[in-house]
Amino acid sequence: MLSPTGGYGYQGFISGHAVGDTIRYYIQAADNSGRKRSQPDFAELDPHIFVVRGDAQAPVISHNPIETIGTEATFVVLAEDESGIASVSISYKIDDNPAYNQEMVYGGNNLYLYTLYPDFEQGDEYFYYSIKAEDSFGNLSWLPAENQWYIANILPVSNPGDASVPIAQSLKPYPNPVRRGQLLSIDYQQDKAEAARISIYNLRGQLVYENTVTQKQGTISWDGRDKSGQISTNGIYFLQFKSPTTERKCKLIIAH
Repeated sequence: MLSPTGGYGYQGFISGHAVGDTIRYYIQAADNSGRKRSQPDFAELDPHIFVVRGDAQAPVISHNPIETIGTEATFVVLAEDESGIASVSISYKIDDNPAYNQEMVYGGNNLYLYTLYPDFEQGDEYFYYSIKAEDSFGNLSWLPAENQWYIANILPVSNPGDASVPIAQSLKPYPNPVRRGQLLSIDYQQDKAEAARISIYNLRGQLVYENTVTQKQGTISWDGRDKSGQISTNGIYFLQFKSPTTERKCKLIIAH
């Protein structure tokens, strides 16, 4: 049965077919008196015909490569395909170390996102990464190309033995990007145990969440709701940790 879409419109879906199948169909309508009309006129004797064709085209993907990387990096990929994107993933490694592979999160408008908080060590030089996209038919695309890497310079890591450098401080939300309705965890660490405020702002600078902590380090959770109790919309947010002696900020992404 076709379903009404409003006005004089109706729609329906044909399922259970495979690539190469020949589909024959006709449409029949009846009024309240029982009178019927078919399209085409001879219905099943002369149906409409089409062949289900597969998608042989790989996804079209684009990305602005990073040139340097420090304690935080957000990777954004635009991926498009007529048959639909099944997945977009990022592979990365440091120098000659083993590579890691992570699925990127869909952020709407054909954009896929992944935020990384790497723990670099002194002596690390180069950060290698590549992007792979797969469509609904298994066609693959790579950036920069299959079996090739983008290369970014790793920014110098402070020497913890240097008296001029404060004790390590960190602010790490995970997962990031976080899906709407998913619980976000925020790890923090400061120089010493003192009252500090953790805040989240939207791109307009409006405060959507805040919490006060007093421990030197710990983890808090956020359910994604703003101060009025509403689930926050998709987009980019700013996470801030601020105490009398410490201040740190990072980006937070809420996606589908």
